Amino acid sequence: MVDFEFNALTFRHPDKVNYAYFLDGFETNWNYVGQKNNATYTSLEPGKYTLRIKSSNSDGIWNSNETDLHITITPPFWKTWWFRVLMIALLICAIYLVLFLRVRNIKKYQLTLEKEIGERTQELQLQKKELEKVADELTTKNQEIQRFTFAVSHDLKSPLSGIKGIASLIPMEFVMKDFPELEQYLEMINISCDTMNNLIADITKIAKIGKIENKNEVLDTNEIVSLSTTLVKGKLKVSKVKLIVEENLPNIYGDRNRIIQVFGNLLDNAIKYMGDQKQPVVHIKAEETGEKIQFSVSDNGSGMDEKSLKKLFSPFERFHADVNGTGLGLYMIKQIVESHDGTISAKSEGKGKGTTFSVILPNVVGQQIKNMIDNDIVPEKTDDN
Repeated sequence: MVDFEFNALTFRHPDKVNYAYFLDGFETNWNYVGQKNNATYTSLEPGKYTLRIKSSNSDGIWNSNETDLHITITPPFWKTWWFRVLMIALLICAIYLVLFLRVRNIKKYQLTLEKEIGERTQELQLQKKELEKVADELTTKNQEIQRFTFAVSHDLKSPLSGIKGIASLIPMEFVMKDFPELEQYLEMINISCDTMNNLIADITKIAKIGKIENKNEVLDTNEIVSLSTTLVKGKLKVSKVKLIVEENLPNIYGDRNRIIQVFGNLLDNAIKYMGDQKQPVVHIKAEETGEKIQFSVSDNGSGMDEKSLKKLFSPFERFHADVNGTGLGLYMIKQIVESHDGTISAKSEGKGKGTTFSVILPNVVGQQIKNMIDNDIVPEKTDDN
């Protein structure tokens, strides 16, 4: 802010003198202010100005002379040209420095990355060689296992045929009417031999093609459970286990031999782990929900805790030291059920409170729908639907 005061040098009625002024460079017209003898300017930009002042005499006649005052307002340093040039130069230097550091870090990272890639490539090459070596060893071992499997399967067939042959001779030596239970035992031996023969054929086939292939068909579940029960009938009788099977179990879609394995193993486990139950009972029932069927095999045996349930279907897991077994039965059942697009689970309220195994499998309609979807088959429309 700049404030100016001025006075006319006259001794005759100075109070009647009029004044006028204007700031050249800021204004273009005179400011007639009467007897006011000051001027104030604010917010003047840096630069050069000229303050022009004139006055009148006491009679109001303007004098021809005027007074000029030259004014220079210097800018603050941050508005000077050299400061702006300096700021631009510093900004350019800062940008260059940032870019230089960025490029240097990128190059440094690239060198580190190239080094790590080189080291990793060497490791992968070593791993590849090791894997190729392991693959060769596995191929050799698989061939040995395949040969061993064929040999074992062939060797098992002979004693199996011998057992079946001996069993067929028994009716020739005894009057079967006099021994009603003997006929039942022979039937059990015959069924067990047929089941074992089918398993041997399966093992041979798996060894040949290297994987399990299910021969799926519509299965009468009641018949499957009946055959599975026959396989463990001797154990049921010895252990005095009461077996309750729900009537009219719904049909399922699957491989006959392997589904027999599933129910046979579940029954065998239920009998094996019955414990010291005085009135042992095993109950088989089914519940149909939409396209799935849930089969339940429940017992009132020794049961198990939560920790054991989590590891139940792992291979080679044993939970009772006083019960013989390899720990592979439930693991194999899980593989078979999953190969049929099903699931298996178990639950128990604790030790001594029994166990319930739940097997969920597709029913016939559900499996047919899945097959149609897998094969992109669209059913033809008829007049009825």
